[in-house]
Amino acid sequence: MPPWITVPQHRHVQEPYIILAAVPRYRCCTNFRALKRLSDKYRILYIGHPQDYNALAKDVAEYYPIQDIIHAAQLIQSASLFVGTQTLFTWLAESMGVDRIVSCSPIFKDTHMRCTKGFKGAFVYPA
Repeated sequence: MPPWITVPQHRHVQEPYIILAAVPRYRCCTNFRALKRLSDKYRILYIGHPQDYNALAKDVAEYYPIQDIIHAAQLIQSASLFVGTQTLFTWLAESMGVDRIVSCSPIFKDTHMRCTKGFKGAFVYPA
């Protein structure tokens, strides 16, 4: 499906990067340590609440504060990959057609993937 939301390109982060956005509610089914395997090629940026960052991602990503929802959408649209749980940011990635890996359910431990750039092999759980 083609993107149905578009925003101007983000220009502040020049090197290739991955966006990580997750909330503690889905902590039991996510293992973001696998992202470390990609940290030599990609800058890994966490967007979301600072408390969620401290609980889930401080060992894997750098916290990147966002100004507003448009800024978040620009970051997501320009990213090489979006990784996260069910958040507003996940649905922005979905609506913009961004490659994504999303852990969906703490009960069924399903993972929804839409990747065209060969990232699937980097995420073998557990890391």
